[in-house]
Amino acid sequence: MIDAREQIKDLLLTVCSNVKMSKPDGDVTLPLICYAETSNLSVNVAYDRIRWRVAVYCNTFAELVELVNKVDAAMAGLGFTRTYITPDDEARKGTDLYLKRLDYSALINKEYNTVVRGSV
Repeated sequence: MIDAREQIKDLLLTVCSNVKMSKPDGDVTLPLICYAETSNLSVNVAYDRIRWRVAVYCNTFAELVELVNKVDAAMAGLGFTRTYITPDDEARKGTDLYLKRLDYSALINKEYNTVVRGSV
């Protein structure tokens, strides 16, 4: 089983300085990116499949779109494939709170601990 928590955290910190694992609780400062591993399964002797959920919280929709695009580019650059994104019409959560969730998947070569690019 591959543990990519530090890699994902370090990657997301290049996009936003406020990154937390899992869901936020209590008072939070925006923008905020939260991340969580949603699945980590062995496919066979050579490969694992890992899935991550990234949640982006912002004060405005414009800021949200900008940050989501940066997250998406960073995750794709690491070799992850986006498998889901929250629709725009579900992004508004309050008068000054916007949220989009993005799901990503990658096949990991266990021997080299690298992402197999283009995999879902």
